[in-house]
Amino acid sequence: MIFYDFLVTGVPFPLTYKSDKIFKVGSLFFLKVHGKKRLGILIKKNERPEIDIRQIKDIENRDFIGLVYPEEILTLILWMKEYYRVGFDKIIQFFLPSSVSYIEKSYYFFIREEEGLNEKEKKVLEYIKKRKRVSRRVLIKNFGASLSYVLQKLEKKGVIKKTAFMKLHKKNKVFSYELSEIRVPEKPTERQSRIIRDFFRETGKRIFLIHGVTGSGKTYIYREIVKEFLEKGKKVLVLVPEISLIPQIAPYFKFDKFNLFLWAFILSAEEKWNVIENTLSQEPCVVVAARSGVFIPFKNLGVIIVDEEQEESYKEKEKEPFYHARDIVIKRSEIENVPIIFGSATPSLEVYNLSRSSGIYYSIPERISGYSNPEVEIVSLRNEPVRFYLSVSMLESIEETLKKNKKVILFLNRRGFAHFLQCRFCGYVPLCPDCSISLTYYKKKNILLCHYCGWKEEPPEFCPKCNSYNIKVSSFGTEKIEEELKNLFPDRTICRMDREAISGRKKIFELFDKFIKGDIDILIGTQMVIKGLDNPLVGLAGVLYADQEINFPDFRARERMFQRLVQLTGRVRKEGKTIIQTYNPEELIFEKVKNFDLEGFYKEELEERKKLNYPPFSHITLIETQTKIREDGEEILEYIKRKIIKEGLKIQVLGPSLAPIEKIKGKYRNRLLLKAEKIYDLKRALDLIPEKLKFKIDLNPYDFL
Repeated sequence: MIFYDFLVTGVPFPLTYKSDKIFKVGSLFFLKVHGKKRLGILIKKNERPEIDIRQIKDIENRDFIGLVYPEEILTLILWMKEYYRVGFDKIIQFFLPSSVSYIEKSYYFFIREEEGLNEKEKKVLEYIKKRKRVSRRVLIKNFGASLSYVLQKLEKKGVIKKTAFMKLHKKNKVFSYELSEIRVPEKPTERQSRIIRDFFRETGKRIFLIHGVTGSGKTYIYREIVKEFLEKGKKVLVLVPEISLIPQIAPYFKFDKFNLFLWAFILSAEEKWNVIENTLSQEPCVVVAARSGVFIPFKNLGVIIVDEEQEESYKEKEKEPFYHARDIVIKRSEIENVPIIFGSATPSLEVYNLSRSSGIYYSIPERISGYSNPEVEIVSLRNEPVRFYLSVSMLESIEETLKKNKKVILFLNRRGFAHFLQCRFCGYVPLCPDCSISLTYYKKKNILLCHYCGWKEEPPEFCPKCNSYNIKVSSFGTEKIEEELKNLFPDRTICRMDREAISGRKKIFELFDKFIKGDIDILIGTQMVIKGLDNPLVGLAGVLYADQEINFPDFRARERMFQRLVQLTGRVRKEGKTIIQTYNPEELIFEKVKNFDLEGFYKEELEERKKLNYPPFSHITLIETQTKIREDGEEILEYIKRKIIKEGLKIQVLGPSLAPIEKIKGKYRNRLLLKAEKIYDLKRALDLIPEKLKFKIDLNPYDFL
């Protein structure tokens, strides 16, 4: 009897089953748990079960569903369990698409030769012999419905054997979309050729960053590298941060000889299993996927490409473990020994610093033909009459652009839950003296609060910089702006692109197609509008309120806004213009964008991060309590803070403080922020927390709301 440990969906710890059969580690089974069938993955043989053998359930050969995950995936699962400190159920939910529907399939295997067979028996035996396994349905299709008697005779003689397998119940659904035709350059530029050549010559590094300005031809480099891996019989994973980018980049990886698959959260379980069956096959293929594609199992993976790697969409914010796809990709690269290509016009400081210190850094500072850096105009909102953040300068530019039959993109982010005060005369914003982030304004309590360290102060009655009494709370809304634009330009097609305006893959793809084809005159939205909307008719890109993003209470706020400004500017083609509206035109970040001084920004921002000990020079962890009584959460966190300080760990403990959205579903949210140079110290601190206390723990958080 052999004992096996399985990770089963919905169960936080391994379960042991027994069988007299030998199964491969990584095999997927449907297993009985409390009378219900659940999907499980075999992680190891268990030499000495800790429970009574009589309590261990049997598994049947037929429970095997015919798929085996590579052992590298199991290594990744175990690493994630340790790294994120959660139950196995929280981890394997990402690796096993949620489907427990199954059907039983019978297959016939060749065992040995036999003399004295009649002609039909010989033909059936030869047919089975040439294949590893043949289903009953296929045999009947080829030899007729009267085959049952022949199969019974062959089984009885011991020349074939029937085995039953569990099979995922699928409706042959495949995520398909008619991809746009693209024009691929006949040959690469000299710089592109050099990068492609150097990449395949470099054998000592696994991490590569292609830092290319918008329109520099990064996607063409990806295409040529992917093509070469496919020719070598390898598989390729291409990650993009948003589903809206899939139809834009996928056409570049459509080759006549190789399969292309698409993957995103909107796929059904059946569609996801179809992709997995192909990635576990022997045939080379390309998968273009959104964030969750980082968990797809591959046999013979050649390279992972992470496009627009700086996007925070790669961070899971909704459910535990709150992973970042970048961390998973880097670990997969180490486990599976495959290179990663990060690509971005505005790389994250983490990847920029990593590529410079221990990877390979490629820079493409110039655009290819058809692109040129547009004019960047900074418009001060201080002395302009403003209606819904539509200044006179902005409205005049929109009207002028439309008269030229050009298109307009307007960006207004909606990270407005955390309100800050700002002087409308000089642009001053109250900052925390210790954390270098904006203080959040609470109207009910009439206080300004830092959500990192808990610093509090009363809001000023007048601006301490210019003595103006015109210091107000920020506010905005894309729906109101859309409504106003439709009143001002009734004969134009105006659409909004954000998570409230579009839902489901059909609307996303339809809106993308309409814009690319030129059927939309003005497109207004959140960060979705700045990601890859490559239309040569775009003549104006407008940022309606840049201060909202820069003054968000987050140490990454400046980096995030710089990236978005540069990306939005990249949407504009020749003779176009970008307008940035702000109450603080003296902000240095705008000058960096205007002069396209990317290297200067990264140098200054890294120096500031190092001084304040923020990532990439440290690791941070957010610990959050959610309690019905506010003081209960504060008391628990104060207890943990004292425990960590008493232990003498090399950790900076900030807080406790209230979250920017202090109450959700009737519960108050209090937080501690831990900061350490080594992640090992953070893990030691987390180990000090009693298991009975329940927290939200977010390692290297990206969302501080």
